[in-house]
Amino acid sequence: RGTFEQAAVGIAHVAPDGHWLRVNDRLCAIVGYSRLELLQKTFQDITHPDDLDKDLHLVEQMSSGRIQTYSMEKRYRRKDGAIVWVDLTMSLMRDAGGQPEYFIGVIDDITSRKLAEQRLARITKFYAALSLTNQTLLHNREADRLFEEICRITVKCGELKGAWIGLRDSDADQLRVAAAYGELRGRSLSRDEPIQ
Repeated sequence: RGTFEQAAVGIAHVAPDGHWLRVNDRLCAIVGYSRLELLQKTFQDITHPDDLDKDLHLVEQMSSGRIQTYSMEKRYRRKDGAIVWVDLTMSLMRDAGGQPEYFIGVIDDITSRKLAEQRLARITKFYAALSLTNQTLLHNREADRLFEEICRITVKCGELKGAWIGLRDSDADQLRVAAAYGELRGRSLSRDEPIQ
């Protein structure tokens, strides 16, 4: 009991149907629910929808005996609506007849690490776009091709739906679309279309 309650990670016993049977204070702090609130929910209730199918598939494999344990990174939705990333490790306790009795889950909050990974990925994409743009500037002297290529790089590296470059016409105080790429090309913006 002392190990269960004093562990620096979340620990839980979970019924085969997904209901929380026993949870420690650390797990409650991770997901933002009181012990009583959490015991009235299932893990499915708080698992991010994009991670639920994989989790359920692994639970089914463990219940059927094809695997003994599993670990995965997944997201929970906290009570306040925020997303928390966790490293989940599950094992299964069986009764004397070999039937699944309850799962033992160890849950570690890895949100800060995942946010750092996402920031690093954004920085890496930014520098990739900057490098490709610099190469384009060196190799393209024709403005139309240059602008089109920069829009393409921006869409690909930034994982955007579209990008456009506008040049300011100082006489008319308007922007003229010089290039567009992605969904913006030929849809909402046309070349040489004036924008106030």
